[in-house]
Amino acid sequence: MTPAQRASLAASMSMAVATAARAGIQADEPHASLSRIRFLLAERRYGTELATAAFGADGRWPQ
Repeated sequence: MTPAQRASLAASMSMAVATAARAGIQADEPHASLSRIRFLLAERRYGTELATAAFGADGRWPQ
């Protein structure tokens, strides 16, 4: 497998994991807004502290 093929495979797998994570969040919170889903995804990936720093305590992107 060439380096380009490995990079493509890694990107594809990363997108699949993100899609599965979003689906899990939507299953847990079916009425969540898009901003709430983004916050929860960031929280799963990076932890509560960083997600709160990025999105604020209410889970919304700063204006």
